[in-house]
Amino acid sequence: MWFKETLFEYKNNRKETRKEKFLKTMELIIPWDLFIEEINKYWFNQKRGRKKTETLLMLKIHLLQKYYHLADEAVEDEIWNQIAFQRFLDIDVGTSWVPDATTIENFRHTLEENEVSEKIFEKINLLLLSQWLYVQNGSSVDATIMEAPSSTKNKEKKRDEDMKQTRKWNQWYFWMKVHVWTDTRSWIAHTLHTSGANIHDSEYFDKCLHGKEKVVFADKAYQSKERVKELRKKWITSKIYFKAQRWRKLSKKQKYENRKRSSIRSKCEHIFHQVKNIFWWKKVPYKWLKKNTQHFFMVFWLANLCKVQKQLLSS
Repeated sequence: MWFKETLFEYKNNRKETRKEKFLKTMELIIPWDLFIEEINKYWFNQKRGRKKTETLLMLKIHLLQKYYHLADEAVEDEIWNQIAFQRFLDIDVGTSWVPDATTIENFRHTLEENEVSEKIFEKINLLLLSQWLYVQNGSSVDATIMEAPSSTKNKEKKRDEDMKQTRKWNQWYFWMKVHVWTDTRSWIAHTLHTSGANIHDSEYFDKCLHGKEKVVFADKAYQSKERVKELRKKWITSKIYFKAQRWRKLSKKQKYENRKRSSIRSKCEHIFHQVKNIFWWKKVPYKWLKKNTQHFFMVFWLANLCKVQKQLLSS
């Protein structure tokens, strides 16, 4: 009897960890019904085999992988070990069945093959737009590179064909590139494209425009006279950095204007900080560009929600 009373008292007095607080916040702001409706189209279309695990449980496990940089086997182990994970999933490991790594992998493959992450990314942005959490008046473009494994010690004895080499800081690296357009007011990522690292940043400039911008910010890699003329024809104000030429240096006025533009454009790096330094996705987790593209769609819409979590909680 004394043991039960002590255990009950311990549970009541137990401190809520930062991980539990974060997961509780995410559980409140994520529109689960919207996602489950989309995922059920593909997850429950199998007529043969054993009964599929509940979509909500599998989706929450998948999000835990993205939040805490966990592989399929690692997230299975952490569910057994972490009380915060068990509370987020609303399961009791003593009585409930915990999905194994194979089931988690099958769910991930289902999302990747049917490009569900990209569809969810678009739905999340429409939802945020409907709640006026960002306005399509201005956009800022930038690209970031993700390191890919350059080793040839695998079954094929070769590198990933979708990943390419590029030079940075006078060194050659084997990377992929993520091109992102963010809103200039809320710094939410509204458009995303991926490519090999050998593709120049400006190649995806026009593909990322949604057409409702009134002003565009970008660094000097995107500067060209033709691009500025095209933006003027569309009645879009160009705030692309001025670029020095070999035969002509920047004037003091141009340098001052670049600093002003930089103070605004540089804030688009915040979304990269969320993905790389908080979610810790600095490297590509999978082989092939398509799989990694769907992975980064998922990570970036999670980063968008984290960015506006206070506004969502208050509303």
